[in-house]
Amino acid sequence: MLDGSEGSSRKKTYPTEKPIPRDIALWQSALQSLSSASLHLPDSLGAVLRLSTDIEWFWSEQEQFIVRYNRADNGDIRAYDHFIKSSQGIHTRQTPFHWQYSTHQRPPHLSHLASVRLISDDANQVRLHSISTLPPPPPTLNDIRAVLHSWGNDSLWQNLELVGDGTWLVDGLLQGTIEGASDGSFMVKVCPDVCSAAFMLICTNTQQKLVGTWTEQSPFASNYRGEIFGGMALTLLLRAAATFLPPNSQISPVKLWFDNSGVIHHGNKPEADLLERQSQADVLSLLKRYLRDLPIPVSFEKVEAHADEYRPIWTFTREERWNMDMDRIAKSAILDALETHSFITPNFPFETFRSHTGFGKISGSPIEAIYAWHGYRTAKKLFDSRGIVSVIHFDLIFWDGMKKAISKFPDTFRSWIAKHVSHFCGTNRQLSRMDPSVRNVCPSCGRPDESTSHITRCSDPGRVASLTAAVDDLCDWLDENDTDPYLQHLIEEYLLGRGVLQMADIIDPDPRFIAFAEIHDNLGWDNFVEGRISRRLVDLQAQYLSTIQTYVNPNSWGSGLIRQLLILTHQQWLYRNCTVHYKSDGRSLPQHKEILQKVTRLLRTDEDLLLPEDRDLLHIDFAQLGQGPTIDQERWIANMESAMVAGRRHRARRSRRVRLPGLRRRQRSTQPSSSSSSSSSSSSSSRSTQPSSSSSSSSSSSTSEPDDSNNPSQPPTHILRSREYITSYFAPIPDTEGSLRYRRRRRRT
Repeated sequence: MLDGSEGSSRKKTYPTEKPIPRDIALWQSALQSLSSASLHLPDSLGAVLRLSTDIEWFWSEQEQFIVRYNRADNGDIRAYDHFIKSSQGIHTRQTPFHWQYSTHQRPPHLSHLASVRLISDDANQVRLHSISTLPPPPPTLNDIRAVLHSWGNDSLWQNLELVGDGTWLVDGLLQGTIEGASDGSFMVKVCPDVCSAAFMLICTNTQQKLVGTWTEQSPFASNYRGEIFGGMALTLLLRAAATFLPPNSQISPVKLWFDNSGVIHHGNKPEADLLERQSQADVLSLLKRYLRDLPIPVSFEKVEAHADEYRPIWTFTREERWNMDMDRIAKSAILDALETHSFITPNFPFETFRSHTGFGKISGSPIEAIYAWHGYRTAKKLFDSRGIVSVIHFDLIFWDGMKKAISKFPDTFRSWIAKHVSHFCGTNRQLSRMDPSVRNVCPSCGRPDESTSHITRCSDPGRVASLTAAVDDLCDWLDENDTDPYLQHLIEEYLLGRGVLQMADIIDPDPRFIAFAEIHDNLGWDNFVEGRISRRLVDLQAQYLSTIQTYVNPNSWGSGLIRQLLILTHQQWLYRNCTVHYKSDGRSLPQHKEILQKVTRLLRTDEDLLLPEDRDLLHIDFAQLGQGPTIDQERWIANMESAMVAGRRHRARRSRRVRLPGLRRRQRSTQPSSSSSSSSSSSSSSRSTQPSSSSSSSSSSSTSEPDDSNNPSQPPTHILRSREYITSYFAPIPDTEGSLRYRRRRRRT
């Protein structure tokens, strides 16, 4: 990896890969970041605790030579190669050692482990790089229990029930009468982060047996993990018993009975590799390692699970009874561990490699775990930059409960949560940025600048009633899940305050709740209704649950509360959207409200503003109109608006009168003097100079008649309206084919 040369492996066959120089440079950079620029570890390693079977080079302090274990391709030692110093003098790291001879017997005085550097390609010349003292030989162990405890982590065997010193187990292995059974348990409703395993080895000849349990509290808890624990425990017990077997003993395969197909599959294929995304990879890899190093052959067998649920008891086989016994013991182990708070420490024997992030040990996919840790750090910076949660308060939030709560929602709901938390929901603030015609006001209360924070703060009566109903549902859930009555009161009062009240204004002067109120108010209303509750709230509930008889787990209670708060906020969002988008008779609620407002405004119209023939519109049954279909209301509105326009135009025509004093003189001047058979009449009006007298008019039938304008006996002349003036002043356009009027009439028809 450091120079890009081809590597090799004795135990695994890997597919051929040809990384490009950029990939090799990336790996070199990663190795340097883990060590140093010179690839030296910043801290020296401690003493060697346990020898590996892959170590090849040893140093003899007494004889001053290097010994190499010359192994065959299958790992067996073929010879012991001795490398002697080529020259006399002071021994330094630069002194070369040459291969001198090989033996088939291990040298007696090998005192140190050695690391060397090859001088030539034939591996016959090396330089000694460093040495480390060999670990002391293991102490002499007298029984199986002592062997188990010598591997460390005594918590694994604190619930082991072993008859005698275990010599019957060794005898049973030699006679081929040992079998095993195991079953896992995971009661998610009782505690979602605890799983257990019960295991048993029994001699079918003497009926002597050992029984034990493992119970672990872990975020990776599952029934599958419990089943794997059973396989690991049985394998370790057989390994401990194998230390007392005579050399070269011929042992028959030991049958181990499981009801989980996944454990059976991996147990019967210990050499197979695990997938990168394999769940429970940390314990599965250990199980495979234990099986590869086990000197006793084993066979994982299938047994039907929960046969007592569908078959009578007299039909059970021996293996099925074992499985039911293990299932019952595993369930009891969970309940006992929850009462006594006694769980195993997840440091297992012969575990040579552990992966950790800032969250702790990696159990599944390393890629997913690294992404999760990177996402946590990114979210911490993002929330602080957006002003949602400061860096100081970020770790005060119960994030584990948030993850569990969100995992139970469908993908569409998770998408809404992401948009709501990032303040990019489809509120009018965002819509107005994309469409300037959208008004940035709340559709319910009319408040300007409808933001995401306003969703749960709206003062509209309907929205307040909806929030009150959602709070009632939340209180029912709190009561069903054994919530501290005082905490239930605080949560209810705080939610009904709609962001106006502070938690410090509600609590009693109790030191426990004062600290909680301070943290809660620092996080604020938006964080609470969006499910980002404080860890302190969960701790207070845990204290209350510890004083009562209940199976409610504090973490499960916290994730459930987060789920209920998110549902409450989503109900407010749905109510807002119903106000905007709900349609009846093809109209939304705002459109219905606008129609009713128009009807109400037009009902106050003065009858004098309408023409006589349109005044019946104000004498209809308005109760029936309001209860009728929307289309009838819109038709009435359209008719009223048309009638008001007609009345307005009528009043405008009456107010516009045309008086042309010079019209008669113009008509007289244009009339020929020789006309005697035809006559025309015209009228003209003149303003009266007397304020109390009206205008006088005169008419003439011909140009030869005298002017009778001063005759008081003549009736007043008709005053021309605008339309009459036009038809009298201008000659009518003939409606003949080809004329302008003819063409217009043809277009209209």
